[in-house]
This record gives sequence, structure tokens and C-alpha cells, in this order.
Amino acid sequence: MRGNGTTPGVITPGELYVQDEAMQRVRWGRHALREARRKGLKTVRVGGRVYILADDLISFIESQRV
Repeated sequence: MRGNGTTPGVITPGELYVQDEAMQRVRWGRHALREARRKGLKTVRVGGRVYILADDLISFIESQRV
């Protein structure tokens, strides 16, 4: 586990992640996140911060199966 408390690769249903934490967990860079948002990943903006619900992230990843 990293010092900042995030565990890469682990998305816990029901949790809310700040955008940067979600990116660390799924090992995405800014471009990958931008593409995901274009393809339908839902985000929530509050007070200048962007949040991603774990359930939305899981649903999005599942919808991208080939």
C-alpha cells in the first residue's frame, strides 16, 4: 500500500473518490481519464473538485469489455 492510503487496482463499491485517487487506483493518466469521460464515465464536480463514484467507475469499466 502506498503512503497516501490508496491501493492501486482496488475499487470499493459505495465509495467516493477524488479524481486523482480514482486515476491512481485504475492506473490511468490524464489522457485516459479524458477519454473515459468522453465515452460516458460520470463525474461529479463540487467546489472546484471532481469526484468519481466507485459504482460509476466499475460500471464504466464493465461497459468497455470487448
